[in-house]
Amino acid sequence: MNVRMYIEEHLTDVVRTGTEASASIVFGEDFSVFRGHFPGNPTLPGVCELICVEVLLERIFGRTMAVTELSKAKFFSPVTPGESLQIELSGLPAESEEGAGAVFSARIVSGGRKIAVFAKIRVG
Repeated sequence: MNVRMYIEEHLTDVVRTGTEASASIVFGEDFSVFRGHFPGNPTLPGVCELICVEVLLERIFGRTMAVTELSKAKFFSPVTPGESLQIELSGLPAESEEGAGAVFSARIVSGGRKIAVFAKIRVG
C-alpha cells in the first residue's frame, strides 16, 4: 500500500466548520515508511504530513487536490509510530466554492505538542 492510500484509509474524524476543518490520523507501526526512515528510530517524514493536508482537502472538496505552492513549512517535533495527529486547516474558502486556487494555512499537533505549520498553501 502506498503512502497516499494509507493516509486515505486512516484519516478519521473529518469536520468542517466554515473556513476551518480538522481530521485525525494515527500512523501505526505497520506503516511501511517507518522501516526506512530511520532504522532503529522510526520517524514520520514531513512529506507525509503534507499529504495528510492534501487528503483532508480532498475529503472536504470531493475531488483530487494537490499543493501547487507552499510559502513556508516549519517542522517542530518528530512523529513516532502510534501518535495521534490532528490536522487543522484555517482560511478555507466558503463551502460553496470548489477550493481551486485557494490560499490557506495548516497546522499539525499531537496532544498539546506542535508538530508542523504550513503557511500560504495554494492548491489546484
